[in-house]
Amino acid sequence: MLTGEVKQQIDQIWNAFWSGGIANPLEMIEQITYLLFLRRLDELQTPEEAKATWLFKPIQRQISPEGIDDRKRPHADFRWSVFKHKGPREMSTVMSDHVFPFLRSLGGDGSTYAHHMKDARFTVPTPALLAKVVDLLDKVPMKDRDTKGNLYEYMLKKIAGAGQNGQFRMPLHIIFGSAEFDVIRPGARIDSRYCNWLVATKDFRLQGSRSMTGSAGQKRVPADFVRRFRMPLPPLPEQRRIAAILDHSNALRAKRRAAIAKPDSLAQSIFIDMFGDPATNPRGWRKGVLRDLIASATHGTSRPSQAESRIPMLCMNNIIYVGRVILDDLKYIQLSLKEYEKYSFQDGDVLINRTNSADLVGKTGVIRNCLPITFAGYLVRLRSNDRGHGEYISAVLNSRYGKRILRGMCKSIVGMANINAQEVQELPCALPPVEMQLQFAARIKKIEELRRPYEESFTKLSHFCTALQYRAFRGEL
Repeated sequence: MLTGEVKQQIDQIWNAFWSGGIANPLEMIEQITYLLFLRRLDELQTPEEAKATWLFKPIQRQISPEGIDDRKRPHADFRWSVFKHKGPREMSTVMSDHVFPFLRSLGGDGSTYAHHMKDARFTVPTPALLAKVVDLLDKVPMKDRDTKGNLYEYMLKKIAGAGQNGQFRMPLHIIFGSAEFDVIRPGARIDSRYCNWLVATKDFRLQGSRSMTGSAGQKRVPADFVRRFRMPLPPLPEQRRIAAILDHSNALRAKRRAAIAKPDSLAQSIFIDMFGDPATNPRGWRKGVLRDLIASATHGTSRPSQAESRIPMLCMNNIIYVGRVILDDLKYIQLSLKEYEKYSFQDGDVLINRTNSADLVGKTGVIRNCLPITFAGYLVRLRSNDRGHGEYISAVLNSRYGKRILRGMCKSIVGMANINAQEVQELPCALPPVEMQLQFAARIKKIEELRRPYEESFTKLSHFCTALQYRAFRGEL
């Protein structure tokens, strides 16, 4: 059994992925697996080196190669004990351009390992998210073999609702068992990648959902559902062709997602360049607190969401950790005109998550290109006065300094952390002239204009991929 501390560590990693832009829990598990595998390789190599040193003999089992790769990068940089200490940007470059080609090449051409790893992809969208996940994973104790199986069982149990999130291809080095999932092992007539995409289709999920049995909260897909599911079964070469097309489309989608995330680090760099580190105030700006820049702080509505309602409502998952508001998976609510006016937005309003896990509470984003939308009760809307601008306020709260102060304000209640909106307004900060804040906001606007085509392209590509998947299993590719 996992201890409460380890479960909390996994929850933090899970929440970091969710807030960092990876909403599919199966993709989270896949990326965690690759990182843990990299860590395991280093853990196997270290005792081999110690043994060779102690006996004054050459290393008998060389797991991590020596020298440099074909891109002139030292193989030593791939080792977890070295890799984890690198800066976020370098870490991301090493992972995408060096570590993944290395992992795919292990085992040699034609091996079972190579067959299953040839389509491995690195999809962590931002350097900041990768650094955060690596730091959190490094603290998870993995020496006990049972812990490894329990860890995966715990992560799989976090997938909400049997059959709701489809599938993923399980790496061969994982050994576990659980009553919460079924293992599909394709036979000789079925390509594993083709099967992987098939069970991710809307039709498979819909039929699985309709076949669920059990009471509310404990509903499960029957064990024989997969055995009874009628699937199109073209010849193996055609299955591989279909899988290759869908793999390629998914890789393109991952690249678009990464492109959308790149401007986030640029915005923070511009903030530091214009105003300096908010922790030290090197520019010597007049000092004060956020309240000096805020006209009002309003908690969101406590009304529950209703599927049949038409007014969209932002929730905690609509603010991601790097500081953006996203409009994915919106909830809907019914409000009177007076309530709507109270809980609606103006351009430049700041939204802060006041209730979440300790690792995610305090997430902050700016409302841009204002839409008719409202916000839930565990969010707080900060509206600037004539001495402040929402972009500057949000940048302060999203800085390392701001996140550190917000975490210090947390008060834990039944596993959740809360921040008082009044305390947030007392956060010490520099008070640069509003003209400077407006210049900063104008530069952020240009960054968002650069991001917008990528977001539009990603949306179109996602729709295209969905249609492609639909056509693939109708024999129309």
